Amino acid sequence: AIRLSPHFHWAVFGSPDYFSKHGRPMVPGDLTKHNCIRFRRPEKGDIYRWEFLEDGQNISIEPNGPVTVNDGELMQRLAARGHGLIYSSTYHASHRIAAGQLEPVLLDYSPGTDGLFLYFTKAAQSQPKLRAFIDACSELRQ
Repeated sequence: AIRLSPHFHWAVFGSPDYFSKHGRPMVPGDLTKHNCIRFRRPEKGDIYRWEFLEDGQNISIEPNGPVTVNDGELMQRLAARGHGLIYSSTYHASHRIAAGQLEPVLLDYSPGTDGLFLYFTKAAQSQPKLRAFIDACSELRQ
């Protein structure tokens, strides 16, 4: 296996402007009082549910909101412009976090992950095309 990303969390994000106008959710249940930008998964057609850990239990919320998109970049741009809250990974939102465009909330309730990995069998890595792909992935992560 080859690591493709660092550890990251799934979290709720909003812009500083959004939070100054609408406040910050303190617990997952507060999201019902906020404009959430929903994500429709292109491969399944369903609305992506927002997942949290609360009191040691996994909870899953279908966000409510007037806007639904099927493009992660568009979702982040809308949130950065103050149109609502989004659910994304700290990995995918890192450049907007660094630029001060998005701020994470509910991190105490956010599930973490070990990151993204490329898995392959030992026998498969000897195939030239897969070996080239593995080498390219190794170079990109450095």
